[in-house]
Amino acid sequence: MPISTTDAGAMANLFLNEAAGPHKEATLTLKAMGWMRCVLENRLRHPGMFGAPGATTLTQIIKAAGFGVQFAGFNTYPTLPASIQANIDAKLSITADLSDPRQARYLAFVKAAITAATQPAPADPCPTGLYFWRTAGASGPGGKSSLYQSLDGNDFYTLPAGFFPASHKRR
Repeated sequence: MPISTTDAGAMANLFLNEAAGPHKEATLTLKAMGWMRCVLENRLRHPGMFGAPGATTLTQIIKAAGFGVQFAGFNTYPTLPASIQANIDAKLSITADLSDPRQARYLAFVKAAITAATQPAPADPCPTGLYFWRTAGASGPGGKSSLYQSLDGNDFYTLPAGFFPASHKRR
């Protein structure tokens, strides 16, 4: 795992907690985590619009508490609530347990999180950009967001073209 105090460490922990799975199809998991990375990168381009005015790092986006906590429990990162830390620790423990029949799936899951956190973000699949994700079937983020696509247990949302004011500073 990447060092927890780096952007890669914050993202890897976020992906391990937020991504559905592990599933048998590791390539879909990696794709979904890549889309999560796109959400974070897009929010960093418009930090003030996502409760993180002045943010210059992905960790600051992850910890954003403006407009309510953006990613539940991560506003105090690297300190996490016990339930979230236990969830992440359980996945890492199974990954290390060669006698556990789930070990290979969990190892692929953890590797996907590390890859999505340490490699460059993939191309954003959505022409207007991905800005939110929710567990599949949960209520949407509201406002002007609309569902782009469901992938690997998560629903990904976009905003309409022209949503951001022309005067809004982009990084």
